[in-house]
Amino acid sequence: MDKLIVHDIGDGCHVDIYDDLYALKIDFGRSDVKKIEVDSFFHNYWWYKINAFLLSHFHNDHYNGLYAMIGPSSCRRVDIEVVYFPHQPVFNNSKIFFKQLAFLNRISMGDHSKSPQYDLIRLISSINNRDTFKYRALSQGDKFYLSNNEIEVLWPPSTIQNKRFVASVEKVISKFDETLEKFPDLKRLYIQFNQNENSLDSEGTIHTDEIEKIEEILEDRKILNSYTDTQLKDISDLNTDFRGIANRISLALKCGGNLLFMGDLESGEINKVIKYLKSKHTFNHCNIMITPHHGTNWGAKLMDIFIFHSISSNGREMIKYFKEDYKKISLTTHSTFLEGDIVYDFEE
Repeated sequence: MDKLIVHDIGDGCHVDIYDDLYALKIDFGRSDVKKIEVDSFFHNYWWYKINAFLLSHFHNDHYNGLYAMIGPSSCRRVDIEVVYFPHQPVFNNSKIFFKQLAFLNRISMGDHSKSPQYDLIRLISSINNRDTFKYRALSQGDKFYLSNNEIEVLWPPSTIQNKRFVASVEKVISKFDETLEKFPDLKRLYIQFNQNENSLDSEGTIHTDEIEKIEEILEDRKILNSYTDTQLKDISDLNTDFRGIANRISLALKCGGNLLFMGDLESGEINKVIKYLKSKHTFNHCNIMITPHHGTNWGAKLMDIFIFHSISSNGREMIKYFKEDYKKISLTTHSTFLEGDIVYDFEE
């Protein structure tokens, strides 16, 4: 591994890893991304040629930069050979949860189907210069490679039976049904949304000429413009609850002792990942950790390891909630809000 860049894109995530001629982009988005900002980014970093793209989880602030690239752009250099994304773990009512999550993504971001994975593939097909590319859904224990560097998936597991997690899922599903009863137009839209289904195998090859391209973002989310602030708060609160569950099943990765990427994991899952690391590996320290959820989430088990450099991808809002505990386990702590783009050369 040669170089790591954590980009300053506000309260979102955008990480690049380089090794020799290969490059992996982890996430590409922010909460308030605009097309001009994305085009400007690719103009400023014109030398990018990303071989692989990994989405840590299906939150719009982690991939909406891809939407902003739809349409002609002289600045674009996208030549993606493989796409990675989280495997949807199996748990009680998991299919219902993921349908509802996809619907909330649709009205907030304009996603096109009820399969977040399929929408991601359509997005990549719409902006990629390649005629074919591969994809793979990842879960705990899976491994893939960047050049000769092995990257291991630490979370999520393929199946979740934790009673507290399942209870949390059942709670948000019930809240979703209750909220839609207050909004008949959204309920009708959700019924229509469920009529067609697109699905993917856990891995495969995509021929871009066989995928319907996304030419523009759907406008279903404009329905929200007619709601009062109180009504919008109900929908926002619901979305927040779903995001909390999705955080708990985001990807966490390890690349040897060089990099620990913790996605948007919550406290309980952070502790499970550290416990898994220490049980499966002789793991006590790491060169760099990308802190979970922009440095705002913490797990007590983190006290069992030492990090030379912890990096938080945060903006004006998230930095307010930064966990000072990271200073206790890190030789140095860094913030994109305070420092801008953070570049680390492993060879130095």
